[in-house]
Amino acid sequence: MSVAPDEPLDGIWLRLSATDSATCRLTVRPAAFADGTGLHRPAIPALTPALAEADSLSYLILQPVNHDSGRRYRLGAAGYGPAAQNLAERLTTQLRAWDTGRSIQPSITAYPAETPDSRLARGHRINKPSVRLLIAY
Repeated sequence: MSVAPDEPLDGIWLRLSATDSATCRLTVRPAAFADGTGLHRPAIPALTPALAEADSLSYLILQPVNHDSGRRYRLGAAGYGPAAQNLAERLTTQLRAWDTGRSIQPSITAYPAETPDSRLARGHRINKPSVRLLIAY
């Protein structure tokens, strides 16, 4: 899948947050990608979507490609560590889901913090001190 230079990627953030508890943000300094490091440049160096578990990491990358319609970027995932392949596959699965349903809006439901699990709808749970949020596609 590919995106235009001005196309927003915020839907990827929300989809990852709604589907994978390993979702986090990665912030890197430009020096991390100096020649010889062998690292891929993250899509958004200041705050790129990533999945992290234990000693492994996968994050969103953009690769420039030229199309007849103009400059575009191919989306992908770079992974490092023992579980790199698994994390990269999980990330790319959600990238594909986002790509095929970019206009699909998630359902976000808020419950009081004391609501028991048995009374919650299906979805990814985010527990806060005063509320339990469920996000589902």
